[in-house]
Amino acid sequence: MPDDSGFVFDVRRRAFREYIELGEGWDDGRELERHIERFGRQRFRVVVVDAADVGYIATAVYPATINFSASLYLHQLMLLPSFQSKEIGSVCLRLLEDEARALGMPIQLRVLRVNLRALALYVASGYEIAGESDAHITLVRRP
Repeated sequence: MPDDSGFVFDVRRRAFREYIELGEGWDDGRELERHIERFGRQRFRVVVVDAADVGYIATAVYPATINFSASLYLHQLMLLPSFQSKEIGSVCLRLLEDEARALGMPIQLRVLRVNLRALALYVASGYEIAGESDAHITLVRRP
């Protein structure tokens, strides 16, 4: 929902800024432009716990191409810092896995190499490393 855009950007800033700072550095203007572009083309869902907005999930379904199979792509799973490490991310992943299973698609995602907590969550949740670059690790979870 467009009304959620400000909340989503604030969560990204509070949950992810430290990782961006390790690479290219955080620039509010650049990050806001990226957010607006992504908010228009990805499916954003606010994560609610006990009637409080605590984070969001951004996904997109991509069709098969010559080089890639169709997939449910997890672009972002972000939680406010005070709600991290409370199993909320794991619950979100299980719900996403149910969605992917219903679609008959794997889930794919990329995680920054410097985001060791997120990488540990995905590996513990059954995601397998499918590729690597200097900055990212690509993971997949098959239905």
